[in-house]
Amino acid sequence: MKLRLNTYIILSCIVAFIVSLLLTYKAYNVSVAAAEKNIYRYISQKAQHIHAIIELNSHKSEIEILQLVEKSYTMHTDYPDDEYLCIVDSNSVLLLHTKASGTVGIYVGKNHLNEGGKYKCNLEELVNRKENFTGHYISSAGEDQIAAFDHLHTVNWTIGIHRSKEKLYKEIKQQYIWLIITIIFIGAILFPVTILILIYSIRQYHKHKIKTEKESKWNIIKAKEKIEKRDAIHSSMIANISDVIAIISIDGTIKYKSPNVERSFGWKPDDFINQSAFMAIHPGDIDLVKREFQNLIESETNRATLECRYRCKNGEYKNIKLTAVNMIHDKIIEGVLINYHDITTRKNTEKALEESEYKHRILFENMQDAVCMLDNNGKITDVNKAGEKLFGYSRNEIIGMSVSEFIYYQDRERSAEYFKKLKEFGNYKMYEGRIVTKTGNVIWIQVSSSEYVQDSVTIGSQDIIRNITERKEIEEELSNQNRRLKESNATKDKFFSVIAHDLKNPISSTISLISLLNKNIDTYDVHKQKLFVKMIDEGLNVTFKLLDNLLLWSRSQTGVIKPRIEIINLHMLVKDTLQPIMQAANNKNITIDNNVTDSTFVNADKNLLSTIIRNLVSNAVKFTSRNGFVIISSQQFDNTNSGSYIQISVKDTGIGMSAEIKTKLFSITESRSTEGTDNETGTGLGLILCKEFVEKHGGNIWVESEEGKGSEFIFTIPNK
Repeated sequence: MKLRLNTYIILSCIVAFIVSLLLTYKAYNVSVAAAEKNIYRYISQKAQHIHAIIELNSHKSEIEILQLVEKSYTMHTDYPDDEYLCIVDSNSVLLLHTKASGTVGIYVGKNHLNEGGKYKCNLEELVNRKENFTGHYISSAGEDQIAAFDHLHTVNWTIGIHRSKEKLYKEIKQQYIWLIITIIFIGAILFPVTILILIYSIRQYHKHKIKTEKESKWNIIKAKEKIEKRDAIHSSMIANISDVIAIISIDGTIKYKSPNVERSFGWKPDDFINQSAFMAIHPGDIDLVKREFQNLIESETNRATLECRYRCKNGEYKNIKLTAVNMIHDKIIEGVLINYHDITTRKNTEKALEESEYKHRILFENMQDAVCMLDNNGKITDVNKAGEKLFGYSRNEIIGMSVSEFIYYQDRERSAEYFKKLKEFGNYKMYEGRIVTKTGNVIWIQVSSSEYVQDSVTIGSQDIIRNITERKEIEEELSNQNRRLKESNATKDKFFSVIAHDLKNPISSTISLISLLNKNIDTYDVHKQKLFVKMIDEGLNVTFKLLDNLLLWSRSQTGVIKPRIEIINLHMLVKDTLQPIMQAANNKNITIDNNVTDSTFVNADKNLLSTIIRNLVSNAVKFTSRNGFVIISSQQFDNTNSGSYIQISVKDTGIGMSAEIKTKLFSITESRSTEGTDNETGTGLGLILCKEFVEKHGGNIWVESEEGKGSEFIFTIPNK
């Protein structure tokens, strides 16, 4: 019996020990599951609270929202020291991780097969799939932890809380330590003692549970107080911010208006509660606002922004910017969260700018002078109507062109200096130059330019351009008239000089010779009388020649002489012109060769051309030493640009002339009569007449000569 009792006791102890172990294991697992479930319930509540914080501060920046969330979370003092809060965005970027020293590790959850038969879910997959999750978490340090996550659909963030699995299990194990000790005693001593200890342990467990529940209730009370305090802070913040916040239900009625609506618009918050959300919208904007509101609800669009006019209580309207967020599915908001931002000042500024720009545009387009706006590279960005007319291009054609494209090629170097002055000093004034229009016309312009500055940055320049072509033509005409007047005065002075000196002297000498001969004719023999007559004859010939040249020259100056163009055989004209000169040439044994072919014809005035050749040949004979040569030749040229012309040359083997004398040959103010190689005299007007008569034909005359090597006078006659 005793043996049976002992066996019974032993078996009972063994059974009690096994049952106790099974119950302990089961209770332990139930406790672990309950702890994980409590964590998930805790994170869900925390997510709802953080969700409300985020939505109420949606108008703020992301960093400000995260700071508020972190501040709200850290205000709790009742959470374990190994508990961490983290927030991750849709790109798996860790936005917030409180008390974290490492990085996010690997989450192990359900239905995600891993190597070795384990299950895992990394954070990136969790965020992308937008799944809620509770389960085991392995940190970057390799520590096994318990974690719970919830997805915030509005901002597309995932919020999570995790803590050390070892610590959590340790806390649970501590609750069962006495139960394990009791099992040991039951197995070692007696079943009844084991039962008593088990009962005691169960009572201790219930007592601890009651205490935990009391602590939990106390924590909830403290949490509510903190939430109420934070709500009071949030209410104070909402009441004092410049923007008004409202919540509108799905049927369009107002559920909430922030207190600052009275400061901004004059209304009290109660004036709007359960009223239509569109009651203060301007009639002209109400259809737009209703349409956008309906679209926001029907399409479940996350956010919408628009501008409209909002009526104040005094009847005035303000311009506002509405930002609406669809939070109908949010358990706290359950409607559309709207932010009213007053933009009246900005709108008034924009209107003033538009009016100013309009006035500027009217002035710009109606200016008489051309105005061009250039960028920093000299490209035209705008031009007024006067500029279109000036350049000959339409506005669309001219915009984008470089201003350098219009500058006349001879003025480009000088205009570049003014561009440098603009860069250095910020402006330049009264630049005068030429431009080429679309039609190819060259016109004169006057430009004043200054830099165009916007927001303290030079973005280009503004050019005011005036067409001064007419003024330049007048100035040029005045300059030409002034030049002609000077030449006329010089001509007059030369004319009087010739009359006073060159004409007076030979006449005076002839008179003196005649008077002397008249007084002594009875006493002079025939030889002496012939000598006097010869001297008188030579003097009269020189005087007549001078007078004839003076008359020709004066007639040319007054415009009396006009060329009578006809076809002339140049060879015959030269031959006839040389007859009166041959005697003077023979006296000096000078050979004159007429190398003009008898088939050469020229379109010219016969008398004027004869005068030109006679004067040039006479000069050649005059300045050629005895036994010299004078050659007259011609050559015909056919040029595409300048047309056909005859070039006539009178070349001698005379004394030549210096470069200084060559520059004075054809000037009325510089020319002087010079004695020839046999002391021949002249009038000083021969070459002047040659130049006048050549130019009347539309030709040119010049000389090629060196001292001691003879001279060659060349002139051209166009074949018109």
